[in-house]
Amino acid sequence: MRPLGYSIFLLGVIMSNNISMVCRLGKDSEVKEIGSHKVLEMNVVNSTGFGEREISTWYKATIWGKRSESLQQHLTKGKQVFLTGEFCIRTFDKKDGGKGFSAEIKVSELSFVGGGGSDSQGGSSSADDDSDSLPF
Repeated sequence: MRPLGYSIFLLGVIMSNNISMVCRLGKDSEVKEIGSHKVLEMNVVNSTGFGEREISTWYKATIWGKRSESLQQHLTKGKQVFLTGEFCIRTFDKKDGGKGFSAEIKVSELSFVGGGGSDSQGGSSSADDDSDSLPF
């Protein structure tokens, strides 16, 4: 099993698993404290196809740092966002003793693309930017 943040160094080039997508939040985001760090956790869904051929894939997306609290109030159920980040698959032990898998994204960039939620403001934010201004 590879650790979170795993990268391959090959011939002087760092390769990582990056993903960009438009998705919707399945529920309101939550800020949690892990040690002295704050992390914003979101459950997002990306759908392809339509009708009977529609396929929906769920991801756990996280944003670390000071921005997590200011973004939380804007990241509510149904909000549509465009995000970019590092993709990984985590394994875990299920209660029945089997192995489970979780698709996760450590978000580096996030933009509001409208639709869903109570306000549909556009804008963008770098999840790594720790300034005290509004996220958009």
